[in-house]
Amino acid sequence: MAHEKENKKKLYAEEDISKLAVIKSNDTIAMKYMMCVAAASVAEGATYPLDLTKTRLQIQGEMASGGSKAKYRGMFRTAMGIAKEEGLLHLWRGMLPALYRHAIYTGFRMSAYEEIRNQLSKKDKNGFSLWKKVVAGMMAEIGKSVV
Repeated sequence: MAHEKENKKKLYAEEDISKLAVIKSNDTIAMKYMMCVAAASVAEGATYPLDLTKTRLQIQGEMASGGSKAKYRGMFRTAMGIAKEEGLLHLWRGMLPALYRHAIYTGFRMSAYEEIRNQLSKKDKNGFSLWKKVVAGMMAEIGKSVV
């Protein structure tokens, strides 16, 4: 009996989450686009050194299988080695193409998703259903691929 009661609570909670209203804003599409690009750029700036370090370790691993000696061991030592030998700012060297990618794809995809979502949920009083989320995401991705 108690187990059945827990299942009902869980189902009601899941139902309540799906009924949450979509937050509407008065921002223009251009403003939303700029906010998406800015957020993606900040995230790229924070994670780019990790990606660079991972790539260096992968290349080093491939070279080590050919007989050359491994220079670094581990992510932290690799990042510290790059900063020490090449300079701290070299951890972000080559980031500009990634920022261009975000300016084109991420900004468009997120702005398109939000506009499609708003159009699909305009008359919906019961929240934003799963099938509408899937349709909005698919349409935004297709639109991004065309661009």
